[in-house]
Amino acid sequence: MLGVFTAVSGACGLDVPGRGVGGAPSGSVGAPARPNGTSSSGSSGTDAALDVDVSLGDADIDVRDGATATCASVCPGAGGVCVGNVCTITCAPGACNTKRTCPPGVPCVVECTAGGSCPQGVDCGNATACTVNCEKGSSCQGPITCTGGQDPDEPPRTGSCVINCNAGSACQSTITANAGSTQINCMAGSACQNEITCGGGSCNVYCKDGSACQNIKCCAGSCAGGATKNGCD
Repeated sequence: MLGVFTAVSGACGLDVPGRGVGGAPSGSVGAPARPNGTSSSGSSGTDAALDVDVSLGDADIDVRDGATATCASVCPGAGGVCVGNVCTITCAPGACNTKRTCPPGVPCVVECTAGGSCPQGVDCGNATACTVNCEKGSSCQGPITCTGGQDPDEPPRTGSCVINCNAGSACQSTITANAGSTQINCMAGSACQNEITCGGGSCNVYCKDGSACQNIKCCAGSCAGGATKNGCD
């Protein structure tokens, strides 16, 4: 369930089926992009906002307590719709005034489409894989958590986390991830304005420029891009 992430500065990521690679800005290598090389707004080119199209098919996915979840059984209660077996939660301004939490046992995508669309943040909960897209300035004002309920220094439960902060001030609060593979893309100046904390198997933080990322703490098994091992016990 882990996606293909080619790390910045020559480091290697982990293979994840169903992810496209390419469309990275000049000077970077392999930041994840939509398979057709376009942003969600339809723009193209090397400076387009990066995104990940999650396509994992219709297979059932086991929940950790031994039950079996399908998207149709858990996604509507979380305010999402199913695309295959992926729960997609779309937040336009005013539609998600409380924290959005992904349902357990299936992959999840949360789309924060405009300024103020996710004011209370996003919790990936116990999704098996999670992508959060913060498309515009101030679109993700609250914290983003992709940990499967685990602290970053504990073994990960979530397969992969992808967090895209695609504009200046897109992600204004903390980002905390603990997954088998984590990719965080800070795609403009001041895109990621607060602390980033990574644990789990691997963490790659792409910082478009020197102001794009702030206070990165990486305690994952491997750290790449703007993430270097620091602040670990």
